[in-house]
Amino acid sequence: MKILQINSAKAFGGGEKHLVDLCRGLQQRRHEVFVAVRPNNQWQEKLDFLPEENLLRIPLRNSLDFLSARQIAEFVRGKNIEIIHAHVARDYSIAALASRVCKTPLVLTRHLTYKLSALHRLTFKQAKRVIAVSNGVAESLSFAKDKVSVIYNGVDVNELGKIEKANSDLVVATIGELREHKGQADFIKAAAIIIEKHPKVKFLIIGKDNSANQSYQIILENLVEELNLKDKVIFTGWLENPLEIYGAFDIFVSSARSEPFGLVIAEAMASEKAIVATETVGAKELLTDNESGKLLSVGNIEQLAEAITELLESEHLRQTLGKNARMRAKDFFSLERMVSETEKIYQAVA
Repeated sequence: MKILQINSAKAFGGGEKHLVDLCRGLQQRRHEVFVAVRPNNQWQEKLDFLPEENLLRIPLRNSLDFLSARQIAEFVRGKNIEIIHAHVARDYSIAALASRVCKTPLVLTRHLTYKLSALHRLTFKQAKRVIAVSNGVAESLSFAKDKVSVIYNGVDVNELGKIEKANSDLVVATIGELREHKGQADFIKAAAIIIEKHPKVKFLIIGKDNSANQSYQIILENLVEELNLKDKVIFTGWLENPLEIYGAFDIFVSSARSEPFGLVIAEAMASEKAIVATETVGAKELLTDNESGKLLSVGNIEQLAEAITELLESEHLRQTLGKNARMRAKDFFSLERMVSETEKIYQAVA
């Protein structure tokens, strides 16, 4: 089957990793995969396993970019593409127009719970199927219930299962783009409480601020200085290699204020890490409290510090939660499962 994926994101985040993993998995199943991206995006090299002629570089400026819609339609016709799949809300209307012109089935993936505009809601009429990455996301799509299928994002459980801790020091980490809703400030405030009892513990903030002026990273760095944590909290920037990332720490923390799924939580589960997470929409579906991780109230710094401290003080509990988390990741959040279920959607609508 010939499938066109569309993603106009400039920066590389969880949604883009999902797309790259999906493309690779579909290619391994002998589908011919094409991708439409912006010519100046920061992650094109991650698609280097695709032939150059399978990449369509077009502006994808906004939801009303009719020139890009026409270019997609011409590409679809020229390549005899059988499925169009758009992943970013900004691209939905462009993909819908191309789908309508070419009479090619349209699939949309919804990664977020944010309210969609009236224009975006109209595009759902053109879509044959809408994939939600969690039940929480599906529930936010109240106007398209009959078209929605839930397919969890998948992770490479086998590759992540090879990871071993690099050293014996106790390290706590959080991973994600540096943005206010990701809750890194809460992570830092919890660290300030924890080091009073465990002064040797290190805290890693893995990720970068993709904004033009990096204003949120500056806020976080100032907070670290204000709390006298400069030798305790380390900003690593973004790390590419999962083996490098997950081999660096013992406890993974997601202190997000909102998270529709949480791909890094799934990766931490597959890596057999002990996990502490706030009860976001995604985390509540990924983890079972006190079985495969510890769930706590969003924004509760004291509760966050207490849960991390409990894990720091019990190697047995860390190991038990980690093993259970990995088993759950294998059962529900594998890359193989994600690709297989998406493939079934394509076959059903083609």
